[in-house]
Amino acid sequence: MAWQKNKILLVSVETDENGKKLVSRYVINKSKGKGKPGTKKLQLKKFHKGVRKHTIHTETKYK
Repeated sequence: MAWQKNKILLVSVETDENGKKLVSRYVINKSKGKGKPGTKKLQLKKFHKGVRKHTIHTETKYK
């Protein structure tokens, strides 16, 4: 899986009013800069039209 070497997976897990889990994934390219500073995980705020709200995606590992 060589394509994972250049990508970062961001995942958002939320629960709706019925108690059902909503999972959304977002994949971005890694930066070509020096690298990530420290041990902070990357976070990205995205707007979803279907849910009509902002969700925060955090960096996770591929499984």
